[in-house]
Amino acid sequence: EIGKNKHLHKMVVGGLRVVNTISSVREHEQLELFCKGINTNRSIADFTILNCHFVNDGSMLQVLEPFFEKNHRLSSLGIRRCNLGSAGICSLSSSLIHARFIKKIDLSNNNIDGDSIRELVKALYLNHDLEELNLAGNSIGGENNAGCLALAALLQKEQSTLKRLNLRRNDINDSGAIILAESIKENRSLTHLGLGGNIAITSAGWNALSKVVCNPSSIATTYFCNHTLSVVTCGHLHYPLPRPSLELNKLPNKIQVARQKIFQHHFQRENFRIEPFIDMEVSQLIQVVKFIDIAHAELADYRMRNEHARYSILFLLLKNIPQIFGVNGNRTHPKLR
Repeated sequence: EIGKNKHLHKMVVGGLRVVNTISSVREHEQLELFCKGINTNRSIADFTILNCHFVNDGSMLQVLEPFFEKNHRLSSLGIRRCNLGSAGICSLSSSLIHARFIKKIDLSNNNIDGDSIRELVKALYLNHDLEELNLAGNSIGGENNAGCLALAALLQKEQSTLKRLNLRRNDINDSGAIILAESIKENRSLTHLGLGGNIAITSAGWNALSKVVCNPSSIATTYFCNHTLSVVTCGHLHYPLPRPSLELNKLPNKIQVARQKIFQHHFQRENFRIEPFIDMEVSQLIQVVKFIDIAHAELADYRMRNEHARYSILFLLLKNIPQIFGVNGNRTHPKLR
């Protein structure tokens, strides 16, 4: 009946126990009938398997391969608290290779380790629609960081569509956090990253993630940092990421975001350095003045607008490079006359 149903959009399967024993023959027969029916279904968009205990090789998930491949309406897949382990995730991965239209995958609390994640990433790499991936409550961290390295490849994928990645409670340490930070630097899709409950991440890991969001070392590093990631959950307040930069990243205009970060970190009186501008051409310096004026005018938070600070910067430019304002006789720029 499931296969013939054209109106069923959401389905939750719970409480199955799939084992390899003679006493479970009847259960397997029922399971085969279920799989046969669902494999011909083309209407289910949201499919969840919940609290099912897979203690065999996860072959049931391979049996569902036709469902994943041919049901193009399937956009959300959840397999939660099912003890998939290495065998289960490998079986699932071989099936997901054909599921290229799924936008949301939830594999939380499944006893998945880092080595197994590599197989999953190989399958997801072929998916061009994936927006959410929940791997919370597994063990993808660890000393070899295999899971973090695999996910880094997914995050560095060209034209990535992944917007939310939940890695809470995954035994990730500083090395894993740094690997993830490096992979996010040039990512232009990820907006939410969940890392709460990874107590092995210390200041070293959080600082690496902070610099991804805003690196104030120079104007260039600030410009080329990540302007998309806007929410990073850490589960505690020991090492908070720079909230102003995360808030700025929520703005849709990324040129404006970059401009604001540069303005706030390099064009405030307390951190402004005149040296880089001393040898600039006057035409370039004019653009600097325009930049200061535009950035100050478009501040997202009007309370941050500080006319005194803006005029202080302009005064420093006037004092050290008077020709930019047409004050130094023969060096006056034509456009300023």
